Amino acid sequence: MARKSLRERLLLGTDKNGPIIREELGPCWMWKRAKNTDGYGQIGIATARCRRTHIVSYMIYRGEIPNGFCVCHRCDNRACVNPEHLFLGTVKDNNMDMAKKGRHGKAKLTAEAVKQIKALLIMGARAPETGKIFGVKRQTINDIQARRTWGYVNP
Repeated sequence: MARKSLRERLLLGTDKNGPIIREELGPCWMWKRAKNTDGYGQIGIATARCRRTHIVSYMIYRGEIPNGFCVCHRCDNRACVNPEHLFLGTVKDNNMDMAKKGRHGKAKLTAEAVKQIKALLIMGARAPETGKIFGVKRQTINDIQARRTWGYVNP
């Protein structure tokens, strides 16, 4: 049996019906397999290393990444590999984009994502499943629900 291509493996580990974090972008394509401790998807490549899945997705669908550039998310969803959600920028561009959207440092969620999480919880969603959708731990969802974090964001 032939080994699957990197593109095939990326698609096999992806759910194209992920959350819609920003209406104008459409659904995130959620990486459902291995993730690093920061919530970014990981996939093995030919050199026996792991690469972040959003970077691999960008390279498959858009092409090479010039030196000095990184792959950024328009949706701010670290597990998203939707090429329409990805763009190239410098580290400075990424930091400015993050600040403009109200994200800080290692925050994995945006205010818009927290609104969606709170709406899902109101409709009866459970913390473990909600955490998986948004690439965060169940405790993060519990903290949001108990208003220990993101208390100022309303659904």
